[in-house]
Amino acid sequence: MGAHVTGVAGASNAELVASLGADSVIDYRKEDFTEGTEKYDVIFDAVGKTTAKKTEGVLAEHGRFVSTRKRRKEKAEELHAVQNMVASGAVRALIDPSYTLEQISEAHRYVEGGRKRGNVVVVVAQG
Repeated sequence: MGAHVTGVAGASNAELVASLGADSVIDYRKEDFTEGTEKYDVIFDAVGKTTAKKTEGVLAEHGRFVSTRKRRKEKAEELHAVQNMVASGAVRALIDPSYTLEQISEAHRYVEGGRKRGNVVVVVAQG
C-alpha cells in the first residue's frame, strides 16, 4: 500500500519482522521508539506492550494508535478489507505451534514464557 513500515522487536526476531515486510526494525532492547524523533502516521501495537498515552510524542498530528488490547466493534467493511488483504497475500498470518484442546495448559505455558513469535492455535476437534 506504499507505506514505510518500521517494526519493533528484539534482535532475535529482527530478521523475521523484516521478512514479514518491515522496511526497518528497531531493537526494543537498545532503543525505545517512543523516545525518538520519528513521527508515525499509524502505530499498531500487535502485542499489547505500549499505550496510546506513551506514543503521543511520536504519533503524527493526524496519526492513529491501534492496539490489540483495545477492543472495539469492527465494521463489516473493515473485516472484508482485512479478508481481501489476506486472500491476496498482502498480509499473512504467522502461526506458531498448534496445540490440541487437551494441551491447553502447555499452550498457556508457551505463550506466558515469552517465546511466542506468532499466533498460537488451539485445535478443537469437532464431535
